[in-house]
Amino acid sequence: MKLPLTLLAIVSLSASTLVPVAEVETDTGPNVAHLAKRNWPKFVEHLRGMFSRPCHPSLSHLASIHLDQSPSDCAVYLNMPSQRKAIHALDAPKPNGNYSHVVREGNTLHIAGWMGDDPTTGTIVEGGIEGQTVQAIKNIQTCLEAAGSSLDKVVRRRIYIMDMKEFRKVDKIWGEWFAEPWPVSTCVQISGLAKEGALVELEVVAEV
Repeated sequence: MKLPLTLLAIVSLSASTLVPVAEVETDTGPNVAHLAKRNWPKFVEHLRGMFSRPCHPSLSHLASIHLDQSPSDCAVYLNMPSQRKAIHALDAPKPNGNYSHVVREGNTLHIAGWMGDDPTTGTIVEGGIEGQTVQAIKNIQTCLEAAGSSLDKVVRRRIYIMDMKEFRKVDKIWGEWFAEPWPVSTCVQISGLAKEGALVELEVVAEV
């Protein structure tokens, strides 16, 4: 599908008036700006059919078109994809392998999994699974803040735990640091972690 870089339009809908700010031209079908003038519902369906993903469709490797609808207005605009960016938090424990503390892609932050690593010594902290969970959350918080985010922007957590019987202890500590609406969650029992003495590892995805 060939789409010129001039594909950029913002249209506003007020009552029954649709005003195109810029022409939208593609070689994939009718001129969608013209279609928007004539029939807005068909215009929306045309975009959905072109890109197969309603509201936030993918535009191959070139860009993403976003469709934001409300009772009073609508906008269609082209965003060039943001580059993937690695972020390293200076106050977090140093990576013990070939990975980044944080990878930002668009407005999404992928945070490396954290055990109870002491940022000063690099060793696992004392205090059992509760102490390790607290330290893991602190390490996550450090990484989020380095990336311009915070714990309340976390939308997903993954827990890797040595003994599933300890899950409630981890979840209780988590509840002391986070609030509703809770992130979605996965918990998996594993047979070993990357550092001796580690009992739990936490991994999160957050928004900027």
